[in-house]
Amino acid sequence: MAIFAILLLAFLITALFVYVAAQIGALNAALIASGLCLGIIIILWITTIIVGRNPEKRAQDRMSRDIASIAGTAALANVPKMFAMARKRKVAALATSVVAVVGFGLWRALRGDDR
Repeated sequence: MAIFAILLLAFLITALFVYVAAQIGALNAALIASGLCLGIIIILWITTIIVGRNPEKRAQDRMSRDIASIAGTAALANVPKMFAMARKRKVAALATSVVAVVGFGLWRALRGDDR
């Protein structure tokens, strides 16, 4: 069954190539086909690099993304409290929060070890 599916795919690609060659010329059709094949090869190469990483590294990356997501959710959960403080004219508390967030962002940006 799989052999017939591969043959069907080969015949469909050949028919598409013949149709495109009849419409725009053989050289242009060959250039388009080679460009498409190059694009598919690059996509498959990137996919094999991503999948080929060891499971520990993938688990560590997943954990860091999860922690960042939880931190972002916690930060957004405090936004209504910060606006309530700003409405009550507690500017010092709001300014402290803003300075802390900006300082943390600068620290992460200037730390140097990218993960």
